[in-house]
Amino acid sequence: MIVDIHAHLTPPKALVEPLLKGGGGHGARGGPGGITDKSVAHILSDPQARIDDMDALGIDMSVLTPGPPRGFYSQTAEDGLAVARAVNDYAAGVVAAHPKRFASLGIVP
Repeated sequence: MIVDIHAHLTPPKALVEPLLKGGGGHGARGGPGGITDKSVAHILSDPQARIDDMDALGIDMSVLTPGPPRGFYSQTAEDGLAVARAVNDYAAGVVAAHPKRFASLGIVP
């Protein structure tokens, strides 16, 4: 079995943006971050596109690492918890829909 243990998952903006309060920074390092090769960005946010890509590459399973949205690190503890919960619940839903193809890590506030 071939397992990819470093597979980022981008949660939908509509899921997390309403939870982000007070503006925010750009992540832990303060830089803009983000993917540099936009041609593969769709596999980060579309589970079926990722499965198609996995099939093309001969990967049986991917361990998803959900990325916290921009601004996440500047939230209060309570608001950060709400964002982390939403992101983790989304990742859990992706795994539940495709249990033979995905496992997931979680994030903490």
